[in-house]
Parts: sequence; C-alpha cells; structure tokens
Amino acid sequence: MFSNFKRLGAIFVVLIAATGAIASSATAEVTHDFEAESTPYILTGTTSGKETAFKFTSGASVTCGASGLNGTVSSSPTQELTVQPTYENCTLSSLAATIDTPCNNVFTGATNAFEHATVHIECPPGNTVQITVNGCTILIGGQTPEQGAHYTNTGSGSSRDVDINVTMKNAAYEKVGVLCGLIAGLGGELSIVGNYTVKAYKDVGGAEGSQIGFWTKATIS
Repeated sequence: MFSNFKRLGAIFVVLIAATGAIASSATAEVTHDFEAESTPYILTGTTSGKETAFKFTSGASVTCGASGLNGTVSSSPTQELTVQPTYENCTLSSLAATIDTPCNNVFTGATNAFEHATVHIECPPGNTVQITVNGCTILIGGQTPEQGAHYTNTGSGSSRDVDINVTMKNAAYEKVGVLCGLIAGLGGELSIVGNYTVKAYKDVGGAEGSQIGFWTKATIS
C-alpha cells in the first residue's frame, strides 16, 4: 500500500512540474528583432495573387488582385517596421472598389504567447483608410486592432525573407453613404488580413538595388 502511495506521489510531482512548464510556456514573451545584411534598405511585401484583404463577420469581404507593403528602414536591428499597404483591382462583395491608404502599418517585434505581434495603424491627422464603392465608403482610422501578425523566416543567405501573416481583428470602422445598407453582409466585426512575402533590397538613392538578406531574430523571456 505504501509503495502505491509513493508511486502516486511521484506521479503528482511529475504532473505538477508539467503543469508549471506549460503555464510558463504559455506566459512567455517572444520579442522579434528585424535584421538585414546592410542599411538602409527598402522593404517590399507582396501577396501570391488574388486574396481577401478585409472581411466582415456578417459575410461581406474585400478581395484584391494584388496587395503590397512598402517602406524604407534605416537601422538594423529594429523592433518596428513602418510600411504603407497598397491594394489594387479590388472588389467588395463583387462590386468594384477603390482603396485609398494614406495610413501606415507599424509591425512591432513584441508578441504574445501565441506569437501574434502587435500591429498599429497610424494615420496622418484627419486621414483614414477609405474603401469606396458607389454610394458607400468604409472609413478605418488610426488604431491598434486585436491580434496583429505572425512572422516566419524563409530562405537563406541574401535571399532570406520574412513571411508576414496579418490577422488584425475587430478593427474599428465607420460606414458612410446611403447605399451602404444595400451591400449584403456589410457589418459585424472587421478583420484586416493578408499573407505577404517581405523582401529587402539595398536602398540606392531611393531606388531598389540588389536583394539582401532580411530576417527576424526571436528572443524568449
């Protein structure tokens, strides 16, 4: 009997230790440093083709033939990347849409336990992202939506780049225009999404030079 109690006690110790390890892992903070082979450099992010860029939980979505991220970085390492998103050949629920993007996305190196990095939408005073369909405009102002982005290193040497999976959820927005109510599924929570391959190039007087290695270095604390 006492032998059985000892075995049970040993099992409980192992379970408690495992639970503590899981809890510690779940609360660990991961910080990413963005690094490149040289500075300054130009970042160019592209999608693989036609993708959803914005989606509403009521069912409507904005799909674009091409989406991009563009910016210039002056230091390495850095824990922030400021880029301007671009969208081309877009439709909102099968209706032709234009997207004006005067705002920047700021990708940060700080992530939560699930490695979602915080992304800020920063807009010049008085400006918003505007998604426009005939008679309806969706306005998205400066904010920090829930979740953010996930980073994955790919490639090697000077062809190294970073895949950025954007998952900004529950973004605040405003619908303006009498015809907004006629667009099926336009409502509910808004997510800003996208899958980008982000590459770095030497900044040669503001023009893209040769590609250089670009990656993230994760530190767990």
